[in-house]
Amino acid sequence: MRSSYALAALALGLLGFVAIEVAGGLVGVRTAMGPSIWLDGAAYMLATLLLAVLFASPFRRARGWLVLPTGLAFLLLYAPVTALIAGVLDLTTSAGWGFPSLVRGALIATPVNLIVTFTVDLWFIALPLGVASVLVLWRLARRGAGLRF
Repeated sequence: MRSSYALAALALGLLGFVAIEVAGGLVGVRTAMGPSIWLDGAAYMLATLLLAVLFASPFRRARGWLVLPTGLAFLLLYAPVTALIAGVLDLTTSAGWGFPSLVRGALIATPVNLIVTFTVDLWFIALPLGVASVLVLWRLARRGAGLRF
């Protein structure tokens, strides 16, 4: 993977995190996935990087209207993947893997809550940022900044 593609994905994840946190604070929506803001930020960045890597080839091949289903798949996977990563990070740092209620909460409730936050509470921030992120990653992948095998 070229470093420009990876850095763009990490930057987009960080930008999305900051935008969601700020918008959530302004409208009074609880956006935290775990007890640590740093782990939440890391989860956004890691999820964006992971999905960017998984979608590098589909983005590179997508032309014309085929960008729509590829981008839609990226957008639909983003919230659950981000929340699952946040849950795993939280369970790992808090040693919560031994408690079934914490595991259920981190791996089921957290993704559902983030999906609701993105689609109901803060859709006016999450949707435009998601579409812009998809377009940036698609353009970078089309230029050859994606994976190299």
